[in-house]
Amino acid sequence: MSADARIAAAERALADAGIFGATVEIEGHEREIAAIRVAGSDWERMMGPNGTSIADAVKRAGFRYVALDLAPADEPAPN
Repeated sequence: MSADARIAAAERALADAGIFGATVEIEGHEREIAAIRVAGSDWERMMGPNGTSIADAVKRAGFRYVALDLAPADEPAPN
């Protein structure tokens, strides 16, 4: 479990939006970017009309920016 409570809060926000199994990592020099990976089947939801409200919910967890990782969560991350 991460020591940063923002990760758990952001993952809860994603689950509340119906996106389960997503991962959130903190990125950036200022640690203000939530880099999220979602399953390939959830891409449409993230990029659709509700994407902005989902990103806003993740921002409320304490992030300034939200980035959608291009590698789906259901595929291994490249090395």
